[in-house]
Amino acid sequence: MTLSKPDQPGQRLHPVSPLFLFIQAVVKLVFPLVVSVIGTRATGTGGDTLDWILLGFGVFASLGSILQYWFYRYWLEDDRIVVQSGVFFKSLRQVPYLKIQNLNIERNPLHRILGVATLQIESASGTEPEAVIRVISTAEVEKINAIVKGIQSQQNTTSDSIDANTSAEETTEDDTVFSLTDQELTKYGFISHKALLPVGIVFSFIFQNDAYQRLFYQWVQQYFGQLQATAWSWSQWLIYIGLGLIATLVAIWLASIILAFLQLFRFNLSLAQEKIHAHMGLLTNLTASIPLKRIQLVRIKSSPLHRFFRRQGITMETAGGVNEATGITMRWLAPLIEPKQGQQLLNTLLPAIKWSDLPWQKLEHRAWKRIFKRLLFFTLVIAVGLSFISIWLLTVSAPLILLSYIYAKTFIRLAAYAIDEHCIAYRSGIFFRKISVVRIEKIHNFTLQASPLDRWNNMAQITVDTAGSNIAAHHVHIPFLNRTTAEALHKKLATAVTQTQFEW
Repeated sequence: MTLSKPDQPGQRLHPVSPLFLFIQAVVKLVFPLVVSVIGTRATGTGGDTLDWILLGFGVFASLGSILQYWFYRYWLEDDRIVVQSGVFFKSLRQVPYLKIQNLNIERNPLHRILGVATLQIESASGTEPEAVIRVISTAEVEKINAIVKGIQSQQNTTSDSIDANTSAEETTEDDTVFSLTDQELTKYGFISHKALLPVGIVFSFIFQNDAYQRLFYQWVQQYFGQLQATAWSWSQWLIYIGLGLIATLVAIWLASIILAFLQLFRFNLSLAQEKIHAHMGLLTNLTASIPLKRIQLVRIKSSPLHRFFRRQGITMETAGGVNEATGITMRWLAPLIEPKQGQQLLNTLLPAIKWSDLPWQKLEHRAWKRIFKRLLFFTLVIAVGLSFISIWLLTVSAPLILLSYIYAKTFIRLAAYAIDEHCIAYRSGIFFRKISVVRIEKIHNFTLQASPLDRWNNMAQITVDTAGSNIAAHHVHIPFLNRTTAEALHKKLATAVTQTQFEW
């Protein structure tokens, strides 16, 4: 395989592509400025300068989108796809079909009206997609998908042959292994609080912008009059604060449910020819096709609200580690599912793992003292700080010390790890509980570590990494092991990994 640019002219994006590139530029560059202009205009503080700046950004976004369209090319070679992008800093990416991990297809209402789609190609390398082709015709998407499936099926001797003319979206109802009803999706929105961050950003923006602050106070005066907060009694303060918290929670819950429907409406997970096919979205549809063997890690999580509704969520990590900031992501196996149904789903997708009979082992029991001492230190720091305000505030330290003790004991009681011939797993958390499971053949590397405090307490920790490991999320990092136990576990892992062929 040569690594040079093909001699042929290459294929351009769809003629409507500049429109989508322009919209993307507007959302990132122009929209924040538009919001600011609207706020200043509404309060009479705006000026012509902001209008000219806004116009300049609009012209810049327009020219940028046209230039991106003009310089973007891609080639469908016999064994690889070649993508050229960039205006001033050009990039030439070559991705062998056999190394393509995931194909994600995004279609919003405008995509569907114009008969186009955005295609994202992922491999096992890097934390960004190998290519995001924005946008091409639906027929071209199906052509690329068919080529990739055809080439990969010829090399995959362990799976059945795949019809190269079958689209990722064409799965029969019998293939479905999990789907999300509207009722369950409403529960998911209520549980997830997905709107907490966006609502927080909106309120933060409002109260850091003088123009929007004035608009907010004008709205309060119009509908509630002068509140005269300085004359409130303590009971009035409690009532208004309580009503404000309730209103905020209701707003967050409603917004979270709306976001859930926008992102996960008619979530459907199907299994065909050793591949997961996922379809979801209300306005913007996401279709993803992921080989089962590409799953690097499975994560099961449950919050207090999950447990109240007797539900849990199941996510996965695939090789490459693409996240929301760098591309289109497909991480859900089941956004919300009953534990028994979740176990059945995992048994269907990854039957080699004994999901209901993992050999869980506890962490070193005496480690609760280390956790308690750490929390006690922070409690004392807080208590000293409060004492400068009032000596009576030192009484707050007593319940904090008690909570620290309960937390340390409970953490050690619930945390555990498991290892057998097929996988290694780690569970932790008190209120927000998580279990991460990695198959032995997916282990990229593993480490035996011991901090100064570990060595002082004759302890160590084991960390397991995969090709798609996200260190910011819960993963297999097993702390507070007896030194001898950690060394034995490390040796057992080394033997298991050596006897197993690594799989991307």
